[in-house]
Amino acid sequence: MPKFRIFKLMLILNAMASPANSEGLEWSFGVDTFINSESKAKSLNQLSMSYEMPNGFYFGQSLYSGFFGKGDGLFVGGIDFGKRFKLKNKRLISLGAYLGGGGGGGQVSGDGTMVKPHASLEFPYNNFTAGIGISAISIDGSDISSPALSYYIRKPFNIFTGPIPFAKANIKKNKIKISPISLKVMQYIPTSFGNNSLNSPNNKKMNLIGGEFVFDQGKNKTTFIQANGVVSGFAEGYADWILGQRIKTHMGLAPISFEYGIGAASGGGIATGGGLLFSAGISHKYKLLESTGLRAGLQLKHAMNGEFTVVSPSIDLYYDTYSRKKSYKRNFNQKVHLYSGISIHKINANYIKNNKSYSKTPALLETTLDYFLSPNIYVTGQASTAVLGDLGGYQLGLFGIGYEKPLNSKISASFETLMGAGGGAGVDTKGGLIGGVRSEIDYWVSPSKAITLGIGKVKSITGGGMAPLTLNVGFKISFKS
Repeated sequence: MPKFRIFKLMLILNAMASPANSEGLEWSFGVDTFINSESKAKSLNQLSMSYEMPNGFYFGQSLYSGFFGKGDGLFVGGIDFGKRFKLKNKRLISLGAYLGGGGGGGQVSGDGTMVKPHASLEFPYNNFTAGIGISAISIDGSDISSPALSYYIRKPFNIFTGPIPFAKANIKKNKIKISPISLKVMQYIPTSFGNNSLNSPNNKKMNLIGGEFVFDQGKNKTTFIQANGVVSGFAEGYADWILGQRIKTHMGLAPISFEYGIGAASGGGIATGGGLLFSAGISHKYKLLESTGLRAGLQLKHAMNGEFTVVSPSIDLYYDTYSRKKSYKRNFNQKVHLYSGISIHKINANYIKNNKSYSKTPALLETTLDYFLSPNIYVTGQASTAVLGDLGGYQLGLFGIGYEKPLNSKISASFETLMGAGGGAGVDTKGGLIGGVRSEIDYWVSPSKAITLGIGKVKSITGGGMAPLTLNVGFKISFKS
């Protein structure tokens, strides 16, 4: 089948890639417009975070949702990989493929596996690159199967990778540092769910948790990547992902921040239209200790071509990895791991709600970002989406703390405790709040590239629902921030 050939190609491309020894973390946003499709969704929007190696190979996580048409919450997550070639006129040719899985809006049955080989011509500008290309998009279990025209922009995070003079300036000119890392708790209070959202229970609220990585370039501006999921209340299985910017200012003597962002939302029977989500808000930080504090905020979130609009009060617990006091006590580069692979769930008896026609070992594609707070301790953010096993639309988003220990020059071991949200495809998450543990072994084939094997367990916190054993295998790239 095509999806197995794509996954095999992904393994080969990653194995061929040379060590990553320079910065290469970047984000991109774009639109794929179907040329010939009978689906209600006429196009998809794409939000990606990937890592490009010095030889032009790249891989990372991409999220797709409906854009134009009536996508009604179609949402797909997975892994994008490929290679870019430089032309003499400074333009680039990009060849790659995407493998993911998803569902939503009643448009997908079965696996929901999405395959997208793609080629594009890229035009570099001062601080971003624009691209136009052609692709062939198909999603198993749906009527989406069409060539598509692709338009996108991508921009490097420009993360600082040299030795950091902590006792002096924290950042060199035009470089970004990964700074506060936040655990979020929020509530969505509806102003409109739309007529198609499970009988429009407008008096019901959604309780969510989430995680956020912040990239700080100075000049009172930060870029953030945020993932949130329902853990109780209405709309189990709902999740959203937002890429945004926060601008610091003052209101009188009080320091405040204005923020705006764009992303994707789906699940929980919510009428998000195509799935494109806009967010805007205001927040205030209150420092508790030198490195930690709280951020209180209020946001408005609106589905751009749907009927879903909410007001969202939120509280963040943040940890500032670059506090001034800590800067005088250490002089090492911050290590970052980016992992992509596949996770197999060995399911328990209560994994699925009232449904016996499903695989006993569903597979999920997973992308993980590990950010080290010390040489051994790190925070981790994980995004997973079902790709095999008739669970199209099932997704997990987890956040946690890990500890890594080198065993020798080639092998390291790690252990993680995790918490987050998940749901979709009838998986019984008992409201959406998920906890878990994982242990991994990394075999470092080079100083910056490893093969990873892991075993763990995830389960619904309230008990009585899903509680599978997990087995994962994949590739890991290590670089410095």
